[in-house]
Amino acid sequence: MRNTCITLLLLIAVSLRANEGIPFFRNYTSAEYGGHNRNFDVVSGNNGMTYFANFEGVLSFDNSTWRMIYTPGYSRITRLFMDSKGTLWAGGYNIVAKIITDSNRRVILKPIVSDTEQSKIGEIQDIFEENEQIFFYTREKGQYQISSDTILKISKSYHYRNRDKPYTVIPANGLREMEINHSICLHNGWKVLATQNEGLIILDNKGKKLYAITEANGLCSNNINRIAESDNGCIWGVTDNGIFKVYVPSMFSHYTPSENLKGEVTSIQRYRNQLYIGTLRGLYVVNNGTVFRIPSITQACWQLLLTTDNKLYAATSEGLFEVEGFQTHQLTKSYALSLASEAPRQLYVGEMNGVYRLSIRQRKTEYIKVADIDKVVQLSWDNLGGLIAKNLLGNLYYKEKDNDKFIPVGNLPDGSCVSSNLGAMVWHTDSEGKNIYVFSGQVENRPQKQNECLRALKEKTVRTIYPESDSLIWIGGDFGAIRVDFSAKDAAYDYMPQVFIREVTLNADSLYFGGNYLKEDWNEEGRYLDVPSYSSNTKSVSFKFSTDAVPVHRDVEYQYCLEGYDDTWSSWTGISEKTYTNLFYGSYTFKVRMKDSFGRYSSIKKFHFKILWPFYLKWYSIFFYILLFVSLVFLCIRWRLRKLVKEKETLERIVVSRTRQIVKQKNEIEEKSENLGKALRELRQTQADLVRQEKMATVGKLTKGLIDRILNPLNYINNFSHLSSELVNDLRANFNSTENNMNKVIWEDSMDILDMMASNLKKIEEHGGNTSRILKAMEEVLKDRNRQKTKIDIVALCRHSLDMLNEYYKEEINRMKVALHADFPVETFMIQGNEEQLGKTLMSLLNNGMYALLKKYAKNAYLPEIGISMEIGNNLVTIHLKDNGIGIEESILEQIFDPFFTTKTTGEAAGVGLYLSKEIITNHNGNIQVYSCKDEYTEFIINLPIE
Repeated sequence: MRNTCITLLLLIAVSLRANEGIPFFRNYTSAEYGGHNRNFDVVSGNNGMTYFANFEGVLSFDNSTWRMIYTPGYSRITRLFMDSKGTLWAGGYNIVAKIITDSNRRVILKPIVSDTEQSKIGEIQDIFEENEQIFFYTREKGQYQISSDTILKISKSYHYRNRDKPYTVIPANGLREMEINHSICLHNGWKVLATQNEGLIILDNKGKKLYAITEANGLCSNNINRIAESDNGCIWGVTDNGIFKVYVPSMFSHYTPSENLKGEVTSIQRYRNQLYIGTLRGLYVVNNGTVFRIPSITQACWQLLLTTDNKLYAATSEGLFEVEGFQTHQLTKSYALSLASEAPRQLYVGEMNGVYRLSIRQRKTEYIKVADIDKVVQLSWDNLGGLIAKNLLGNLYYKEKDNDKFIPVGNLPDGSCVSSNLGAMVWHTDSEGKNIYVFSGQVENRPQKQNECLRALKEKTVRTIYPESDSLIWIGGDFGAIRVDFSAKDAAYDYMPQVFIREVTLNADSLYFGGNYLKEDWNEEGRYLDVPSYSSNTKSVSFKFSTDAVPVHRDVEYQYCLEGYDDTWSSWTGISEKTYTNLFYGSYTFKVRMKDSFGRYSSIKKFHFKILWPFYLKWYSIFFYILLFVSLVFLCIRWRLRKLVKEKETLERIVVSRTRQIVKQKNEIEEKSENLGKALRELRQTQADLVRQEKMATVGKLTKGLIDRILNPLNYINNFSHLSSELVNDLRANFNSTENNMNKVIWEDSMDILDMMASNLKKIEEHGGNTSRILKAMEEVLKDRNRQKTKIDIVALCRHSLDMLNEYYKEEINRMKVALHADFPVETFMIQGNEEQLGKTLMSLLNNGMYALLKKYAKNAYLPEIGISMEIGNNLVTIHLKDNGIGIEESILEQIFDPFFTTKTTGEAAGVGLYLSKEIITNHNGNIQVYSCKDEYTEFIINLPIE
């Protein structure tokens, strides 16, 4: 019995709280929808469209764009009616019209009767349907039937209700007497009343008032003319001061400054079935759906704490208070920021200058400072009974159980997240206080429905979270206090929204598709079945799209893509239109989808279209261009060929005549040119010989007498040094024979002097000989080598030179096992030259090669090679002399043909061999080249002209 009573009490408490808060709603002003302030009627249509009877005409809204459909003449629309077939009828003063779509699916007004005609029908009071027939009633003329777009006056009176006349509600269920302009029943059984001067009243299925929304809550007007329920979870209402939309039934409700809740919400706590809300401007309590301010707390209320002994405490800028109903008892007067309860009547208080422990006894209050921590904004217990303190800078301090000492344990970054838990459910935000979510036990375990619903609040900056149960939470911040009841029916969440392509415009001014949807126009995949083909001058295509989703707390977002133009989907955006420019000819498919406030995606709508190729680029046009081009080319070729034939005949005659003259002149010129070339070559050769001879003759005259004058005294020096060496030897013999008769010291000194004299005479003789060789080399350089040239066999000369080398260096060749290579042509080749001089040149080069082999072999034994080869071509004989000796350094290659330049010692060579070789080759109209790599090889290449 006791359990049953407790259960009943809980159910009563829950039922009392079911209507806490005010439903969310939005007003639309005349500036937003672009019409008159005064609106008479509203009808919720298909595909997310809503229609309004405005003083200026019929106003339509697709959840993105407002559009006014004007009436003819001066008539106004005051009544709207949607029949069973989905056709919208409009009536007003002297007008009855049907809302239809034109060929482009754009909504237009088709008048059946208007004030532009002679007959006047007066003000239409109501439009209704009986047996699929449409009737309307006027105050002046009575009832009419609409048949085949004409009106018929009828005498039979069908069911009619004067919607202009308000009715009175008898006081009951907490409602006072009021005038009702219009009422509707929602799908969940609730009843909604549009009142005169009382705002919007929402009753439950038992007639009990749930909500009352008035101008005090921000509603645009208390006098509501008509209301209508949409399929997607909202109620539309029209007034004489604009239009509004209320989101009911909904899991969301709230308290804001309009409900007397002032300041940013910092803490929320349920206490004895009353909701207490702390803000930066004081402490408030909600009593029977009305927000009251507790007068004793007027400054910031930072935290509310309900202790285990069912006591409510408030930490405020004015101090610490104990709260009981509307009454408070002030416990401290210093600035209190945070609270934590350790035991009944024992609290920890975080203040601006530290942490204090408050102990409340029967007649005594003890308030002791336990830690010097500045600005402690949060105190919380862990599972081990330890107390965690966090200050304004994010620094954390920890106090173990049974220990009053707080020790630093780390810090949290600025802008830390907001978190609260009830049992296994943990409610959390990101570091900026946004993107609230919930998980059970583990972060990965997130209930789907709760988190989808919380996505509608992701942009809210949350200051506090207060869970009353797993399915009911309060969140607070600068937006006020929002109540989220996940167990409540929410029409917006239960409805699966769609996206619609509302308008397709070509070149920014030509409407193709007006957005009025017919079921037969679209397939099950959301694709428009008609595939329009646009002309080639279509340079831009604009799309407008919207959704029938209710934008709860945050706007819906769209994503689109044009296949054939875009590579990927666009980023999510709140803009509901897109224009594509500079489209090329071809096929395209526009795709669009939306994401509602709960993060759910709609199906994709597709619109396929083509931009035709211009006629001048069609296949037949291209074929014609090709045919025309080929014909023109053919005619040009024919004309040109005919002209060329005539020109060819003329030219042939001219060519034959001129050819004879040219051949004759050519022969004469060739003969003269050959004679001149021969004379020029002879002249150049003679000039070169004369210059060389003159140079050598001049040098010879200058140096010949000098050489003779030097050479004769040098011969005397050499001869007398040789004789003096023999006399020294004789004198040494005499001293040796008288060694026993001489003083030993004198004899030794005399012998040393004789040795020095012998050494000096030997060096004089040696250097004198070197000087003689240099002088004779100079004589050789100055000799006249322009001897008479004869025909010689160059192949035989090369073989002979190689044989002489083999004979002269026979011992060295055998000792070092030198490989001799020879490569000569079989046939004989004759050249014009001096055999003696060419033979000396070849032998000089071969001797140099053997010298290089000996020097390299003396350093390290290896396989030496030397050879001579010959090539014939281009009227030249090319002789190659190559060895793998010590080589020549690259830095002196350009100097080796200079006179008296040598790398050998003075006793070994005078340095004129290569110079003379080059002079001889040059005198034979040839040239000599050298290639070498240090310690690898040396190769001389001689080119001589063939006779």
